[in-house]
Amino acid sequence: KHCDKVVLGEGENVIIDLIENRFKNKIIQGSPVIDLDSYPMPDYNLVQGIKKNPSVVSVVTSRGCPYNCNFCSINSMFGRKYRVISVNRIIEYLSSFKNLKTLCFDEANFTADKQRAIEILTQMKEHSIHPKRAWPSVSIDVAENDTLLKSFTEVSQFHFSIGLESINSKVLNAYNKKQTPE
Repeated sequence: KHCDKVVLGEGENVIIDLIENRFKNKIIQGSPVIDLDSYPMPDYNLVQGIKKNPSVVSVVTSRGCPYNCNFCSINSMFGRKYRVISVNRIIEYLSSFKNLKTLCFDEANFTADKQRAIEILTQMKEHSIHPKRAWPSVSIDVAENDTLLKSFTEVSQFHFSIGLESINSKVLNAYNKKQTPE
């Protein structure tokens, strides 16, 4: 009613056809990007009004979520298949920001693959990427991984976004959560 076209799902594979008005339907089904490294990282220089070297940066290092919480929109948008951008590409991208003060990891669960998260953090440390603050969304089980927690502290002052849906077992089961109140 209020749009010319709507893309459901991921739009990278349909954006050119959309711009060139090749779709007759108002609703267009996008398709998952299998190789996230095949697309460019965001170029803030192309956005009018943003400084050439911004101090606040948002990065997406993965898509999808291996969990299946029934209230979450991530699976309907990106699916359960967990797809990632290579660690080297992420580090190269973050290294391009010389004035990085705040870093937001804009993804469902930065620690869905804990070894990968540790590798990203280790590489950030080795490449002297130390924003003053960083915000990832993580699952509560991050508290059980001392190596991961130590890696976070060696890079920045991290502020975790953690979804605590309930402390009631019946509610957690209804939400299809794999956690317990304990």
